[in-house]
Amino acid sequence: MVTLDGSTIQGNTSTDGAGIFNDRGDLTVTDSTIAGNRGSFGAGILNNFARTALTNVDLLKNTANQNAGALLNYRSDVTINDTLIRGNQALGLDPQYNFTVGRAGAIENVGLTFGANLTVTDTIIQQNFAATQGGAIDNNGPASELTIVGGKFIQNEAGLDGGGIFNDGGTVNVSGVRFNHNVSGRNGGGIFNSGGSVVIAASNFSGNKAAKKTGLGTAIYSPQLGVLTIDTDSAISQNGVAVFEES
Repeated sequence: MVTLDGSTIQGNTSTDGAGIFNDRGDLTVTDSTIAGNRGSFGAGILNNFARTALTNVDLLKNTANQNAGALLNYRSDVTINDTLIRGNQALGLDPQYNFTVGRAGAIENVGLTFGANLTVTDTIIQQNFAATQGGAIDNNGPASELTIVGGKFIQNEAGLDGGGIFNDGGTVNVSGVRFNHNVSGRNGGGIFNSGGSVVIAASNFSGNKAAKKTGLGTAIYSPQLGVLTIDTDSAISQNGVAVFEES
């Protein structure tokens, strides 16, 4: 087990996990800053078959040349509490891969066959950018599970879909979260649900945009094969087609 308390990890460069690479270990980070790191995947933190817990951590301005500016969780478990995740980016600079790059400006949670579990509580996720999908978070694969309780998604941007969250066949549960002024270049300014399940409770969507107000689902876009549930305690105040669900 590795514990970091009151640490600063800054300005590092590597192919993967430039700030921290946790491979099959247990990592706890508290009251620390991880900033300005650059790599291809998971520039701030890469978590592989491992467990990571972050509390009161600043994940700032980390840059992934491909995916996951702040954190890549691959077939692992991550909990994030009372944290600031701001100004991270995923650029998708090399299209040679046989999967979409430029996804997950802040966090990519990858569970293609093995489970990937990401729980985010009372965290601000702000001004992150993904060249393609998931401006803040990309939940990738049928074995990926994302739970968000409290906190805010503010001014995140995706070049294509899912300015706040892109759910690619996984499970997303959102409770008591505010989505404000997130932007997608195409559809799903707040959330894009592609073939997975999204459940939203007691949450607020306002001022999000899709394709500069002309796209579908300025708040939420859920095309065919996606399952979307929104409870009556959620508030959606948008321009254009706020929620688009294709049956």
